[in-house]
Amino acid sequence: MCPRCNEDIEDWEHIWVCEANEFEIDELIRKSIYEFELKLQKEVMDQQSQVLIGKKRFWELLRGVYNEKCEVVAELEKERGLEKRDLRKRKESPTKDDDDGIEIESNNKNKKTDEKEK
Repeated sequence: MCPRCNEDIEDWEHIWVCEANEFEIDELIRKSIYEFELKLQKEVMDQQSQVLIGKKRFWELLRGVYNEKCEVVAELEKERGLEKRDLRKRKESPTKDDDDGIEIESNNKNKKTDEKEK
């Protein structure tokens, strides 16, 4: 017999659903999650990272969030048929080469070369 209600046989299921319990299952779960979160904040997140040398563990968490977001964006790009070359933004200007054909060069490259020559 259940020592709390004296009505049913005490088994694994009855322990959790007994009406004489002080707490509901939902309450216990929410409290456990909250306590675990506090433990993570106090004990784990402030420890030195074993993966990212010189950083704390919360940087590992941030890295995981960032990587997940990158994967989501990569999947969206794949669905839309975008490739890396489509995503690159280049400021390009036409210049003439020796054959009077048009050659495309990056403005940034030209600026750096011009600065070095001066």
